[in-house]
Amino acid sequence: MYYRFAALEAVDEAFKGRATAIVIGAGVAAAVLAPSLAALGRNLVAVPFAGAYLLVAAMAASATLILATLPSGLAHTPGACC
Repeated sequence: MYYRFAALEAVDEAFKGRATAIVIGAGVAAAVLAPSLAALGRNLVAVPFAGAYLLVAAMAASATLILATLPSGLAHTPGACC
């Protein structure tokens, strides 16, 4: 919910619009895809809804791998001069 504000603080002035659009677009994509993924995962394994938890774990692992590849130290420090 507040990721868009964090995105605005982490980028330069020139990229604030793009950062906001990416965060809001990802939220909309998640809202559209989540019901389909939940229905898919509900009967993925023998235990009811265990597949949904496995899908969530797989998505979290993939997000971790994606974030681990981002370069560090490039974000603007809020409150820093110049």
